[in-house]
Parts: sequence; C-alpha cells; structure tokens
Amino acid sequence: MNKKIGLLGQEIGYSLSPKLHNSALAQVNLPWEYLLLDTEPENFAQVMDKLRSPQWAGANVTIPYKVKIIPYLDQLSPMAEKIGAVNTVVNCKGRLIGHNTDVPGLARDLKRLNIQLNQVTILGAGGAAAAALWLTKHSDVTIICRRPKQGRDLAKRLKQQAQVLPWTAQAPAPLLINCTPPKSGWQKFAQQAEVVYDVNYHQSISRRNYHNGLGMLVFQAAEAFKLWTGIDPTPIMAATAGLDL
Repeated sequence: MNKKIGLLGQEIGYSLSPKLHNSALAQVNLPWEYLLLDTEPENFAQVMDKLRSPQWAGANVTIPYKVKIIPYLDQLSPMAEKIGAVNTVVNCKGRLIGHNTDVPGLARDLKRLNIQLNQVTILGAGGAAAAALWLTKHSDVTIICRRPKQGRDLAKRLKQQAQVLPWTAQAPAPLLINCTPPKSGWQKFAQQAEVVYDVNYHQSISRRNYHNGLGMLVFQAAEAFKLWTGIDPTPIMAATAGLDL
C-alpha cells in the first residue's frame, strides 16, 4: 500500500523535511509521500484521528505540539517518556506510538562536530531543550529561559542538576546550545560563548565556532525514517541537505 507520512506543526512552510524524506523514499523505491500537516490548534484533534487511518504510517512533530501531542497517543517509547516530548509518531495498526528522535539526532551531530559537553548553557525549556539536557547528564549545566519555573520543572523531571536562570542573565558556560526559536532574541548570548550550537537549521549568524542544526535535522529525520520503514537513509538525506558526514 502507498502510505503517507508528514510533519505536524504550525507555520512550517519553511521545513526541509519533505525534501529530505521524499528524496530518500524515491531512492529506496518506496512509493510513499511525505506531506506538511500545517495545523491550527483547533484542528489538532481531527488531524490526530486522521493519523490513525491505514494510509498513514506516522508523522514527525514540531513546534508547538511536541508536548501537547502526548495525551493523544496510545503509547510512548522509553525515551519519549523520559524526555516528556515527542517528535515522531508511528502508526501501528491504528495505535499511535510516540518516539523522540531528537535525542539521538542531536547526539549524532554533536559527535560529528566533536563538540564536548563539559560546561553547557542551554537556552530554553521546551522539547529541544529536554533533548539537550538529557545528553548533558554528566555536565555542568545552566538553563536560561523566560519562565524559570518551566526550566526547574524540566530539570526535576529529567533528574538533572542544573542552575536555572532568567532570560536577563549572562551565559556562563563556554558551550551555548540554543533551543529557542530564531526570533526569541537568543543571539545576544552568542557573544558570551566560545562555541555556539543552534538547533535551528534555517538560519545562521556570523561568528567563529557557530554551528546550526542542519545535522541534527538530518540525523533525527533518518532515525524517524528507520522507525517507519526499517531503512537507514542517512547518506541519502545528508547528500540531499549538503551535509558533510
């Protein structure tokens, strides 16, 4: 059966995900289609019902639904349950299983770039920040976010020792991982860091030792593709995105 997969989010017209996945589907001769599911909050439940139908293999999930989606799912993978955020859904005969491929995606990209997680400042307290915090369990970590209570709750949920500071603070660590949207004003912290990793992949700032999240996008997409198809498309997706492995 020809199946559909897609990206569930809001204002996602910029996304490279269709290009990555449809290129991989074509090259492995799988007659599926990857679509954008640009969804307003009032239509969210209706879209979730659609994902249960046999023609849908699953979906990726992005802002603002990585946490909101959890009550609509039948089961969470161990990683998604620990992180408290879902970015990939697999339709298993009408049952929706939530996964988190952001964690292995970010881990693979940090390894590719040889970025050491010793002293880290994480900007934000949402789903991407949860993935970053999970990977820094044995590091000296500071979370800077607009709602410090959300940051403290995140650290508590992940059982991570982290200093939580308000958005007006200074970034104290040499490595800065930005997990906030491009328009959050996060760039003011970049001048204080030795190395900057920005999970956003569709922007760049002019400075030395800056890395955007294109690698994370490719690796998390490849992990999701494997969950849906059993095939590892990493080389295909990397070539499509122009990423050096």
